[in-house]
Amino acid sequence: MEMDNATLTIGIICLALFALPFVLDYRSRRKKAARLQSAMRDAAQQQRSTIGQVDTCNGIALGMDEDKKTLFFYNEREENPAVQHVNLAEVRSCEALRDGRTAKADDAEGMPASVELCLVPKENSRDEKRLVLYRSGYGTTLDGEVQFADNWARLINGWLKSK
Repeated sequence: MEMDNATLTIGIICLALFALPFVLDYRSRRKKAARLQSAMRDAAQQQRSTIGQVDTCNGIALGMDEDKKTLFFYNEREENPAVQHVNLAEVRSCEALRDGRTAKADDAEGMPASVELCLVPKENSRDEKRLVLYRSGYGTTLDGEVQFADNWARLINGWLKSK
C-alpha cells in the first residue's frame, strides 16, 4: 500500500502541530532558567563572588561560591525579589523542610503547604535561616521543588562535611 503525497503532507503537518507546544514550552523554560542564572551571577559579582554551581527550578535559583563559602538564593515569585546570600562558614547543617500538609482527596499524605531550605547556624544564639522554595499561596502547583530542596540540602551538607 502506497501513501500518496497529500496524506504524507497532512501527517507531517499534524505531527508538527502536535509537537509545537512542547517545543515552545521547552524553549520558554530554558530562557527563564538562563535569565535567573544571569541575575544570580550579576548579584554574585556585586558581592565580588563567582558562582561555580547554579541550579534553577520554577522561578527559583540557588548558586554557590565554594571559594568564598557563600550560598546565593533568588526567588522571583516573591513580591520584591532580591538575591539573598548566606555565609556557609557560619552554617552547621542544612535541612529540606516540608511544612503544613494540606489535605487532598486523591493523595493520602497530602501536599506540603511550603517547601524550605533551613540553614542551621553553628552558634545557638543565632536564628536559623529559611529559604522558601515553595508556598501554596504563590498561585502555582508544586513541580519539582521537593526534589530540588532535597538535592541542595544533600549538596550543602556534603560540602559542609568536606570543609
